[in-house]
Order: sequence, then C-alpha cells, then structure tokens
Amino acid sequence: MGAQKRKAAASSSQVKQSAATATINAAAAAETGFQRGGASALTPLEHREISNQVASDLFNNKSVEIASDDEKTESTTKPVKKRKTLGKSTKQKSLREKTPNVEIERLHAQKLIPGTLLLACISAVKDMEISVDLPFQLSGRIPITEISEEVTAAVERVAEGSDSDSEDEDEDMDSDSDESGPKLPQLKEMFHIGQYVRCRITGVKMEDVQGKVRAVIELSMRPASVNQEVPKVDLTEGVTATASVHSVEDHGYTLSFGIDDITGFCKTKEAQTYVDQYNKGNELVAGQVLECVVIKGGNSRTVQVSIDPKKVAAGLAKDPSKSLDSVVPGLLVNGLVEEVVPQGLVVKFMGLYTAKIHHSQIPHTDDLTKVYKPADNIKFRTLYTVMGADEKIVGGSLLPHIVSLSTPTNKDGKSVFEVLAYGTVLDTVTVQRSSKTGVTAFIPDIENVNAFAKPGHINDQGVFDYKGTYGPGTTHRARVLKYWGVDAVASVSLNSAVIDQKYMSRHDIAIGDRVKATVKALTPNGLIVSLTPSIDGYVPSNHFSDAQLTKPEKKFKPDSSVSCRVLNLDHERKQILLTAKQSLVESKLPIFESFEDMEAGKTSHGVIERLQSTGCMVRFYGRARGWLPLNQMSETQIDNINDAFRVGQTVRAHVLSVNKGTRRVLLSLIKDGKKKEEPIKEKPAKEDKKLKQQKKTDLSPEEIAAAREQRRAEKKAKREEIRLEKKKRRQEKREAAAAAKSQKNKDESDEDEEMEEQENGVDAMEIDTTEAAAASDDSSDEEEDAEEQDTQEPTAKDDSSSSSSSESESEDEDDSKSKAGALSLGGFDWSGQKTQNDSDSDSSDSDDEDTNQKKKKNKKTPVEDKTAELASSAPQSVADFERLVVSSPNSSYIWVNYMAHQLQLSEIEKARAIAERALKTINFREEQEKKNVWVALMNLENTYGTEGSLEDVFKRSCTYNEPKDMYLQLANIYERSQKKDKAEALWKRALKEFSQASDVWTQYAKFCLQHDNAEAARELLQRCVKVLPKHEHIKTITRFAQLEYKHGEPERGRTIFEGVLNSHPKRLDIWNMYLDMEIKFSAPESVNRLFERMTAMKLSSKKMKFIFKKWLQYAQQHGSEDDVELVKQKATDYVNSS
Repeated sequence: MGAQKRKAAASSSQVKQSAATATINAAAAAETGFQRGGASALTPLEHREISNQVASDLFNNKSVEIASDDEKTESTTKPVKKRKTLGKSTKQKSLREKTPNVEIERLHAQKLIPGTLLLACISAVKDMEISVDLPFQLSGRIPITEISEEVTAAVERVAEGSDSDSEDEDEDMDSDSDESGPKLPQLKEMFHIGQYVRCRITGVKMEDVQGKVRAVIELSMRPASVNQEVPKVDLTEGVTATASVHSVEDHGYTLSFGIDDITGFCKTKEAQTYVDQYNKGNELVAGQVLECVVIKGGNSRTVQVSIDPKKVAAGLAKDPSKSLDSVVPGLLVNGLVEEVVPQGLVVKFMGLYTAKIHHSQIPHTDDLTKVYKPADNIKFRTLYTVMGADEKIVGGSLLPHIVSLSTPTNKDGKSVFEVLAYGTVLDTVTVQRSSKTGVTAFIPDIENVNAFAKPGHINDQGVFDYKGTYGPGTTHRARVLKYWGVDAVASVSLNSAVIDQKYMSRHDIAIGDRVKATVKALTPNGLIVSLTPSIDGYVPSNHFSDAQLTKPEKKFKPDSSVSCRVLNLDHERKQILLTAKQSLVESKLPIFESFEDMEAGKTSHGVIERLQSTGCMVRFYGRARGWLPLNQMSETQIDNINDAFRVGQTVRAHVLSVNKGTRRVLLSLIKDGKKKEEPIKEKPAKEDKKLKQQKKTDLSPEEIAAAREQRRAEKKAKREEIRLEKKKRRQEKREAAAAAKSQKNKDESDEDEEMEEQENGVDAMEIDTTEAAAASDDSSDEEEDAEEQDTQEPTAKDDSSSSSSSESESEDEDDSKSKAGALSLGGFDWSGQKTQNDSDSDSSDSDDEDTNQKKKKNKKTPVEDKTAELASSAPQSVADFERLVVSSPNSSYIWVNYMAHQLQLSEIEKARAIAERALKTINFREEQEKKNVWVALMNLENTYGTEGSLEDVFKRSCTYNEPKDMYLQLANIYERSQKKDKAEALWKRALKEFSQASDVWTQYAKFCLQHDNAEAARELLQRCVKVLPKHEHIKTITRFAQLEYKHGEPERGRTIFEGVLNSHPKRLDIWNMYLDMEIKFSAPESVNRLFERMTAMKLSSKKMKFIFKKWLQYAQQHGSEDDVELVKQKATDYVNSS
C-alpha cells in the first residue's frame, strides 16, 4: 500500500515538472515569435512567477484526476454526481483560499497626487478653461494653456500681441479678438459637453468655499503630458490614443501624439462622421484634442488613424503594452476575472497586469458573485492609473456608457446633460438602496443612470429613516444638483425646501422678478440681502426707499424681510442688483430691460441716475437708459433742476423717440410729450440766439481773436481790482484785531478770549463772502467765454474725441488716486508745523466753503467743517484739540493733527487711542474722512510701530474700506519711507488679490520703472494681458506706453502706441494720447510727422477739424510762422478736397 502511494506521488511530481517545462518552453516560443522582435522585456523572476501561475491553473482546472488504486476502488462505490459536486465546491474553496483578499477603494481628492492619469468627461466649456467630471464624483478644470501645444502657442501670440508665425494655422484657429490681431482659440467650438478626454493631474489645491474646504484638481490634457510614458511601439492596430490636430492638409489631418518620432494621419473620410456629429460640419482646427484609434500601424514614423466615434469605441488593444507604466486610461481590453469581492472585481488583462473595478463602476446588481465568477472573460475600459505604495494601480469600468464612450439618453433621445440639468425637478424617483451614507434611486425613462442623495440633502438635520420612510421601493420627488458624466450618477436633493425653492442659481433669476429677501448686513453704500442660502443680492443706498432715509438701520434690521425687485444681473461678476423702492416693486407697467424693449409711445418707471443743467439721465432695468431733456420734465418752467428733482427719484417716463442708429432714446414726463402753449413762445428766442451765434461765426478770425483778447484783458483787470480790494479789507481787519488785542488785559478770562475769536471768525466769513461773489462772477464770465469759444471753433463731439482728453490724462489720474481726499499722502507732517505755515491759505479756503454753504440755504448742507478755527488759532494743548473735535467730529484733518500733537509729546499710545476714537466717532457715511484716519494710523504704525502692529491695522482697514485702495495706500507709504523690499512684496500680494484691476498693474509698473527695474515692468505688461478682461486691454496697454515715456524709454512707449494703433487705426483717443506724449517728450519734427499721419486718415469732418485745430495751436506755440502757414494750407487743401 505504501509503495503504491509513493509511486503515485512520484508520478504526480513528474506530471507537474513536465507541465512546468512545457509552460516555460511555450513562453520562450511566444517570446521568440513576438512580432516586434528583440529580447524579452520580462525579468527571470517574472518568468518564474508566470510559470508557477500557469502550472497552478493547469492542475486546478484539469479534467482527469490522478488517484491511487485505493481511491479508484472507492470511487466505484460512490455516486458520480456527488463526486462532481464535491469537486466543484472544492475548486471554488481552493480558489478563495489561495487568492489573497484585495481592497478596492474609491479615489479621494485628498489622496490624489500629481501624475495620476484619469479618463474625464467634459461638463462645461468656458472661454479660458474646461470643466470636467472625474471618476467617483470628483471634478477638475483644465486651463487653456494645458489643452495642446498648438492652443498654448496661439494664446502666447495673443499675449505678446504679435502676428502668427504660420498663416495657415491662424486661419484654422478661431478668434475672439480683432480681425487684424492675433487670434485666440474658441474652446466652445473645439470641444463639446459629454466628450471623453484623458487627463493628467498637475496639482491638487484645497480652497475654502463658503466655509467648506473643497479640493480643486488642476489637470492637463496635452497629448505630450498624457502620453509621456507611452512608447512608440505601443501604437499598434486597435489601440486608442489621445492626439491633437497639428495641421490641416489637403486630404486629411496631421495629428500629434506628443510621442517622439511618430505622428498620425487621419483621412478626411475617417473624420467626416465626427465633423458632422460634433463639429457642426466645420473642419477640424489646429489644437483640437481628439480620441483616435490606430487602423494601420507599422514601424514607420506615421500611423493611420480614425476619429470615427464608433470605430474609436470599438478599438480593442489586443497586444500587451510594453510595461505597466505605459498603460493609460481609455483603453478597451479583454480581462479575466481573478476574484470577486464585495467592493468589486480583480481582473487580469493583457495576460500580465492586474486591474481593479470598483462596484460603482459595475452595472447595478444585488449580488456580484451571482453575475461574475472567477475565470470569467469580460471586456472593460481602463479608467485611471495611480501610483500606489509598491506599483501602479489600474482602475477599470464596466459601465455601458464608458465601454461604448457614449452619453446616456432618455427615451426621446435627449442627452442626459440636458434632461438632468442643474435645478431640474424629478417628479418620481424609486429608492434602490438605502443606508446611513445616503440613498440611491432609479430615474424613470433613463437607463443605466442612478440618482444619489447624501444625508445632508435629504433633510436639514442629516439624519433620516433609511429603513422606513426612505427605504428601498419608496418613491420621492427630487431636484438635480449635479450630473456626474463619468459615473452616470445624478446628485439630487430630497429636501422639500430645496425642491420648492424658486431659484437654485443666479441664472434662474430674471430681470424684473419680484423677490423676498432677508437682510444680511447694512453697509455705508448699500444693503446686502440673501435671496436663498447660496444667492446674495445688493441694494444700493439710493434704492432703499422712495423717500430719503436718515436712519436706514432702523428699517433694515438684520434677518428682517424686505420686498425687492431685480434691477440688473451681472453673471460675470456674480452680482445681482436689486431695488427696494415700492414705486418700482409694485409697478404694473412693462419694464425696459434693454434698448430693444424701448419703443416710441411706451411708458415705464425709471430712476433718475444723473442730473445736468439741460436735463437728466433716467435708468430703467438692465442696461436700458434714456435722456430726459429739461423742457420735457414739467409742463411749467423749471428755474433750478436741482430744486425740482433729485438723484434716485422715481419717475414715470414716456418714450418720445428712439434712434436706432445712435441708440439714443428721448424721454418725456409730459403726457404725449406735448406742453401747453406757454413753452412755444420761447422758440423765437432760441432761434434769435442761434442767429446771433451764426453772426458771430461770420466774423473773420482776426476780428474774433481781437474781441477775445479784449474780453480777457477786461476780465483780468476786474479780477485784479477785486483782489486788491479784498487784500486791503483783510489788512484793515487784521490791524483792527491786533489793536483790540493789544488793549486787552492779560488777566482776561478764557470766556472773553473765546468770544473774541468767534467775532473774528464772523468777520472773516464776511470778507470771504465778497471773495466768493467775485469768484462766482469770474466763473460766470469764464463760462460765457467757453460758450462763445464752442460756438466759434469746431469741436469733435463724438465719443472718441470727447474721451481723448480724459484718456490722455488717465496716467496722471492714476498717480493722484492715492492722494485724493482731505489727507495728502505725499507729505504728511507728524511734527505739526505744517498747520502753522499754511494757516492763511487754510483759513481762506474754509471761509469760502462757509460762504458757499450760506448761499445754498434751501439745500441739505453737509456737516460743517471747523478747520478754519484750527488754522487761525493753531491749537497748542489737548484742551484746544478737544474743543475742536467736539465742534467738528467728522473732520479727519483735526483728528490727524491731534494725533500729530501727541506724537510731538512722544505719546504714541495716546496717538493710537485718538485714532481709534476718531474711527468710532466719525459718521459711517463719511467714508473719505474715515479712510484718512486709517491712512494716518498706518503711517503711525509704519514709523513708530512694529511689523505686526502695522499688519494688524492694515487688515482691519481692508475690512472697513475698499481693500484695493488700502493696498495702494500702504504701498505708497512703504515707498515714501524707503522700504523698497516691503513695497515690492506688497505689490505682488496686490496683484494676486486684484488681478482684474488695471490700475494695480499700472501702479506696480510705475514703481518698477521708478526704481530702475524696467525689465520687471515690461514683464508685467505681458502678464496683465493674459489676466485682465479683454475690454481693459487697450486702456492698460496705453497706460504702460505713457509710463515708458515718463519713466522709461520713450522709444519703447512709441513702439507700444504704434502696435495698438496698428490694430485700432480709427481710435482718435489713442492718437491723442500718443500725440500728447510726443509733444512732451519728442522733437517738433516727430510731432509734425504724427500730425501729418493723422490728417492723412479718412475721418469725419468734425474729427478732422479737431485735429487741424490742435495742430495749429501746436504750430503757434512751438513752431515758426512758416509752420503755421503750412498747417493752414493743409487745412485749406482738405476743405477743398472734401
């Protein structure tokens, strides 16, 4: 018996050895016959593992068992059926025992690392980026610079402002810029929602969004990045790959895989289906990224591919990849099930590699073990590859839409992205699975798409009855929050409050909607309200009520309800403008939302936006505006428009006329736009005035110049006479006051002294009353002179010429922005001596203000400024300053000087306390006064405090003021105190915080140029064009050119202007800026050449008259008589030719 057993064991050993030998020989034969040739890529250890695995599989699946004689004898007495059943169970039990348990986990954003490859589905296409859905309900974004090499090159050309190096490529690339300039790709025409793309993670950042930490996954879909580990030999027939269109040829397209020494070519017929289905019949453009399948490979440098969606979906990778590293997502492969676990499947593919398929990537089944068995053959698509602790982990998907690379549809054939759009209400969903982690439900009429609700989206408490109310088989209403394209799962909310919510996003709100809002915060300029928990709106202060509110905080208390109406929507800035005026909220008249809605004869309610002496501008809803002339504002005569109307007043306006060419709308407050007979009598007077002006224009230029010179001389003599009289009276008052003071006893009480100071103040006010009257006479004379000049000389009244002067001075305005207001940043004097030196000028200025306030008795007067008392009797003690701050609590000038007084006494803490007291005392409506105190406090901390104290004050100031203004103020403080490094660091912070603000870029460039860092300033120009909105480009570039003239190299500024004018030759305002810089910094010859270029252009007669007028003035000031005659001759030639 023992001998028989030993014999059987020896026989079994021989069989195993021969099977292993056969396996090794088979592997060697397969290696020898490998199509690509060369040595084996497997190591000896891998050969041994493969041999052992094959031998194990051979013995576990053999049909004939080797048994001893005793066993054969026993088998004759046992039923065959029982023996087979035991053998099958024993095989499955053996498989479970021999195969180790494998954990199949979901991907989490926190665990993702750069370099991970994923199959993504495009969910949104924007101008500068693409949003994609990732596996396991993750999302990411792809910036425009990470799409393809061709797109990146096009973006760089736009940023540099240079023409394209390849004209063919430019023609293929769509553009949203000017026709003559570089072209920017139109991503919305290159990609479509639902398109599958392969991506590589470039970074994962955690951002705080509304108090919640959210992972932001940055991706790249450049073929060179996705295929960087794919060798050339892996591009065999049936393999799918991602590629970008490199160029358009006569019979097809050249594609780039981003792999060295190989390119792809797609014939036109192989691309026609994709072009018709997804490209709207337009040919492909350079830079467009596509999924393609190799239809003819080889060892050459070019492979033939197809982008036909059906062929790409059916492309099967038959040959194994060279290594596991070269396996990428999106490959369709055959697999062999190795293990079935509750979390999913473990699959062997390509005979060498292992993939894991999570149960969420498998079509729904109650029990995986009943559907999938070990050793089953399946076909799946690789979904992701991520680097694990020991080796790369490959994930797969068996979902039908992933395997077929298609988008699920409903019964009507509509895409699931349309059917399950954000905010869609589903009347019925049936719960499929329910647990503490959430509810999974079926969506009717859509196959293979489920809905999932988290506990927080079921009710507000996040705790629910998952066995009863929300158990399997129950039905509920739901609202779609997000559809995930890769997982085919719709995130929904079962909360009735969310389902019944009227607005889910800003896009659901329409202009003119009446809404109920909740007050969140009251600011000096407006009211912040909440429309929904996730949507906020803003009510400007002039829309609080129909009547002016002196204490709005009593009406708008936190958490109180207010009825509003939507005035305007700005989706780019994510702003909703509302009105709380009852006249607008309850108005039943039709609304004017745009120019197209305004037709003659229609009536609507509007709000006065701006008052002028000749009429007012009325604003309606959206961007609709109209002009209301003075003679149409009332049936009776209006002497002073400011007495009859105010800014923010609601009016019922009738549309008189609409000019579609100029897009101008004329309004009237009079019914039918017709007055009574009284206004008609004024028409002859107007006609007489026009005739009078016409007669003036008939005078010769010499007569006009002589009359103007005579008038100026008369006005100058009158001003001189008034000035001398004023000076004389002031001197008499001072002498009288000095004589009165000399006769007083030194022991007089403080009360008598205060009374005398008040009397002196009254006398000073009387003197300044005369001065103000003289000044008003002078100003009226100047207005008449300007009116006469406008009548006699041609002016360009169109938009371009009228904006030329303001544009040419834009740089000077930027330089003075940080110095505006009551407090001068340029030279704040902490010593307090500036008050003594400037007392006379300050006294006269303050008296002028008091006089003007007396003349406007009927108007609402602002808070009285007692700065005159400070200037005339310079305070020397704390008591003096206390009296001043009590009399003028809103004057930042007094508070800041009070701080300076304490600093003279080395009382730094007291100076800080005074600043804090000023911030609490000054009225919240006096924003500029408060800002002055904040700037003074930052000056104090910069000089006497520490870096920590200054940073604390700076952060607080940003909370109460416009943050951008405070950044600019602090940067100027650092610059004046010679702290260059800190100033530069702050400028860099400001660029990150306010990258969309043009003045921050230009101010920083000015700082760099002033500190001999021209290269950094010029680099800023290249960067800002990539970041700033398109409408800011021209303004910003011209400001950089002006900075080059003033602080850098005028030649470079000239080059920048030439480049802008090359793209916008008809912009007269840019020509004027260019001309002003040339006049200041260039020779007369260069200026004259520029004038000649301007006059050679084909412009309107008004613009040409404006140019010739300016040229003539320049020739008279800087040229000779010959130059003047030359200009006149050219003007005459132009008139004759026209």
